[in-house]
Amino acid sequence: DVYKRQSLNDPNCYFLEPDQFALIEAEQSGKYSGIGASLAIRAQPRDGYTEYKIVIAAPIPGSPAEKAGLKPGDVVTYLNGRWVLGYDPFLRANRMADKLERRANDAQTEEVRKEFTAARQRAQGGFGLFGAQMALRGDTATLKRLNLPSDKISVTIERPGAKNPITVEMTYAQTEVPPVSGRVLPDGSGYIHIPAFTTKTTEQFKTVFASLPRNKGLVLDLRGNPGGLSESAVAIEGLLSSSGVFGYEVRPGGKSVSVKPVSYTGVNQPLAVLTDQGTASVAEALAAALTDKGTTALIGRETFGDSLLQTAYSLPD
Repeated sequence: DVYKRQSLNDPNCYFLEPDQFALIEAEQSGKYSGIGASLAIRAQPRDGYTEYKIVIAAPIPGSPAEKAGLKPGDVVTYLNGRWVLGYDPFLRANRMADKLERRANDAQTEEVRKEFTAARQRAQGGFGLFGAQMALRGDTATLKRLNLPSDKISVTIERPGAKNPITVEMTYAQTEVPPVSGRVLPDGSGYIHIPAFTTKTTEQFKTVFASLPRNKGLVLDLRGNPGGLSESAVAIEGLLSSSGVFGYEVRPGGKSVSVKPVSYTGVNQPLAVLTDQGTASVAEALAAALTDKGTTALIGRETFGDSLLQTAYSLPD
């Protein structure tokens, strides 16, 4: 897994076997396997090199992850007591050896030896980023290859603000994203909650949106929304905004191409968007696109901060 990442020079690019790709496609339709959480990779500089971390973007409502108390921003560090390799553990040991190559006393040499031993143990017993992600998704082949149980997993996380690591055990289950929901608020304005952007979201949104009063104001709730299909978010922006651009795609060479909905049917009405730390990816993009129009109030906590959009490319076989 480390070598794959280095050859592609991108920790978010992977080759997927058919069964693994089927899990990703199922998530796009709103069905999450394994622990039932949207995952993200975050890069963080550390002592002269980059450490990559698997972070919980948002647990899906009703999932094993939510029931176990996992929260957006939790960093996955161990699976069943085995380390998730976010960086090459030999880097620190090699730097220590380089510094002490010419002038090293016995105590310093022993320190380097211990560092190499610890690095070897971590590397041999740990998981690569891709393997850890697929294990959290409950991929059968990955679990078998990594010698992990097929029905449950113990996950250790580091939580911002918590003094000590937290370990929870979860039994795998399939979790379906709840549908788009809405209601009329006491003041006559409308409320719509979008839990995630899937292949079903646009049509569900249209149905709920049509049932609410127009020109009375609308509250769009994107809290705990981990993102999903960008096409769905772009289409919904077109239903809520009467003009504008959803965003820009910067292509190789620096060329910028605007991303627009196919059509704009939005009506002019007061709009408020609710966000929290679990608002990620295209959910953040939708909140930003609507706010950029100048007619939307953004209310809530700072969002997850995931600017990544991934695209699957099918190979000939």
